[in-house]
Amino acid sequence: MKVFNPGESAMADKGFLINNLLSGGVQLVRPPFLGNPQFTAAQAKNSKDISEAQIHVERAIGREYLFAGLASLTRNFSALTLIR
Repeated sequence: MKVFNPGESAMADKGFLINNLLSGGVQLVRPPFLGNPQFTAAQAKNSKDISEAQIHVERAIGREYLFAGLASLTRNFSALTLIR
């Protein structure tokens, strides 16, 4: 993928196996897979940290969608007002 520059990171959920799609120097951040019946302490902390970051990313994306929808609504409303 040419979307990322070397030194940047991409975040994905557990089910997305996209290592081979990322160019060299791009780090894939993904929660660890459960290989044993229980995570180690380091895996649990890593999973928690990634989950906390994912929440912030998802909220930011939600705000972008909301803003785009409100901007579209405002444009449509002002166009209707001008027609009258």
